Amino acid sequence: MELLRDAWLKINTDDTERAAQIAVRWFQLPYPTFKRLALFAASSDDCIKPSLWVDWMLSDDSWWLWSPDMMREVCVLLRLQGIQLKGKAKSKLETAIIAGPPRDMYEDALESKRWKELVASATWLRLAKLKESGLVLGKTARAQLTKLSTQFPEWKLATNHKDEFSHWMSGTGDPDYDEQRNVYEVPTKRKKLVDWLKSPPSKEQAFYEDTWTQVCRSRFFHCFFALCDLSKENNWPIEQWREALQTWGEEKTILRSWYYAAPLVANMPESVLKELSRSVSWWLKAASKHSDKHERIMLDLCRRIINLPLEKGKGIQRTHNKVKTDDPLGSALNHPIGVVTQVLIDIWLKERPNDNTGLPSELRSTFTLLCDITVDRFIHGRLILCAHVITFYRVDQAWTEANLLPLLDWQNLNEAKTAWIGFLWSPRLYSPLLKAIKPQFLACAKHYGDLGQLRQQFAAFLTYAALGTIDGYTKDDFRQAISELPVEGLEESAQALVQAVEGAAEQREEYWRNRAYKFWHEIWPKSRELATPRIAELLSRLAIAAREEFPAALNAVADWLQPVENIHYVIHSLKESGLCTQFPTESLLLLDILIKNQRWSPSELGACLEEIASASPELKDTARYRRLTEYHRTHSLR
Repeated sequence: MELLRDAWLKINTDDTERAAQIAVRWFQLPYPTFKRLALFAASSDDCIKPSLWVDWMLSDDSWWLWSPDMMREVCVLLRLQGIQLKGKAKSKLETAIIAGPPRDMYEDALESKRWKELVASATWLRLAKLKESGLVLGKTARAQLTKLSTQFPEWKLATNHKDEFSHWMSGTGDPDYDEQRNVYEVPTKRKKLVDWLKSPPSKEQAFYEDTWTQVCRSRFFHCFFALCDLSKENNWPIEQWREALQTWGEEKTILRSWYYAAPLVANMPESVLKELSRSVSWWLKAASKHSDKHERIMLDLCRRIINLPLEKGKGIQRTHNKVKTDDPLGSALNHPIGVVTQVLIDIWLKERPNDNTGLPSELRSTFTLLCDITVDRFIHGRLILCAHVITFYRVDQAWTEANLLPLLDWQNLNEAKTAWIGFLWSPRLYSPLLKAIKPQFLACAKHYGDLGQLRQQFAAFLTYAALGTIDGYTKDDFRQAISELPVEGLEESAQALVQAVEGAAEQREEYWRNRAYKFWHEIWPKSRELATPRIAELLSRLAIAAREEFPAALNAVADWLQPVENIHYVIHSLKESGLCTQFPTESLLLLDILIKNQRWSPSELGACLEEIASASPELKDTARYRRLTEYHRTHSLR
């Protein structure tokens, strides 16, 4: 980003009009980084008209005006160029600022009071930056700024502009460091620790900190025995236990803490264990990786957590392109039920079970319990179980067929979605299992969108399965499934195909002939209406990856090729492959198809054309060669 910024500054010095065109193009790209660069460019004098950068900020429901990722660029722009605002642009911007940020930019769980504070703070800062620029605010905006400044008199613009950053770190010695921290030194002796733990200061105090975590790390036995003393009085200080377990789960302390503290934690009352379920489960996970002591306690604690009346939870959400989606995998990996399910599996796998030996009876009953779909909170455990479905199938096929495979059936949409996300977390091609779940597996193509963030993983996995030989599956099965993928899925399938050929290394020509070509000819959809620039780019790379089979591969995919905007990597791959010298006619054809009127010519296009001309001089007289040469001459950055 710094390189782009510095390069743009140099261009702006020499050619302001060209610099402005670059900035406009940046904002048109669907990536926040380039939009940040565009707003940075707009903060330069006489570059971008105020009406345009105001439209930028207010696009997408004013998202870029309020996005924390854009805060620095927005504030600088308002401070440096706000004075240039007038008329309609000024009115539009002030109205948008007074309206405040969109609610969906923040978590749904945000408390009402906290939300109002965020709105007030963000509004005040942007209005204050406009005023700082020298702009005379409109009547309504001026009144709003005055109201907020009166309501929050402590709000002042920072002289060093640190308020323009979403995060700012200062340390002792920095000019702006306020020595406001209230650090309480926790006692390090057992008796005094007991007294302190009985009535620790409230962490609600402003700037309150204490050294409990450090003492837990450096004085394990003192802290442990102090907590042990309190437990005899049925006193279990929740916050201090939470911090202790988190600290004791660290690699340097886990062996000691588990050996000594496990019996004490095993005696926690149910109400305490419920409040500490997340901390205890993560402590168990750390212990399962490093210790083989107290296995019975570990198993019992896992079962107790599973049986606790925990909430399923709202789950984790991911935001992509401003769209929030559920993340079942992240939710399972962080929920106590999911964590202890993985702990139980880890304990089992330490025994290195062999095929067809069956599940241990005590684990079998617990795993069976987790497969009860009537218990909502167990869904996190079921996802983790399905992530290991191949292992379960190999060790205990009958149990797996009765308990896990039904979860993969799309007749129960929510369960199937969760189960398949678990499977796709780290999928492997295991023919006996895929044969057993053939209808459910192929049906995933119709439910591509239900697979969440792992939907692309499914498209790739389906492609690898089709490239291989899976007992019970026919080419028609794979052809039908691939045809049901949306365009995004086809793009992922094409990428998997490229990676498969590239991964064949020295055998890539053979792989193309015996697998990739058959997939392309017999399974890939035939409708050219599905072609996209992304698929064209990937198929170009596929042809290049085929090396000695480049002419045949290019001929096979040629009808799906079209001009590609971001052509640089393809040209680089072609140059590095040596194919321009080996197959000059076909290389020229590929370049002619891919390159039409892209804004900039790839730097290595010239070298490719030189190699083509050197290998086959007569091609220099062709229309294709002359067009590409002229294009490179007029569109090269050099």
